[in-house]
Amino acid sequence: LVRDSDSSEQKDVMIILDNNVIYMRPSGSSSKSSSSPSNSPQANIQINGQQVSVSCKSFQEQYDSNNDAFVQYYALPSGALRIFAPQHDLEVQYDGTGVKVLAENSYRSRVRGLC
Repeated sequence: LVRDSDSSEQKDVMIILDNNVIYMRPSGSSSKSSSSPSNSPQANIQINGQQVSVSCKSFQEQYDSNNDAFVQYYALPSGALRIFAPQHDLEVQYDGTGVKVLAENSYRSRVRGLC
């Protein structure tokens, strides 16, 4: 789900994976006009209601009740976030103003929800 944020050019994103909810919102430092790499993420992430830290130096994982990683995330050098859901073969890149969704070919010709 994507909706306009408080700012007219920014977007909030919610990803629902089974019983897990990932919510991304632009950080105060989000800006696409800067062409130089950013050391800080351009968005904040909440996973199941808990704020999590994001780093461009290493990726983090969150685990489900079966102790399987349901999401991996990190900040790209540009400051955009990369979210990967290995159980769903789904990748989302988000920079506060735009969202890019990449899905495996197994989703082709299938009905899935995307708002």
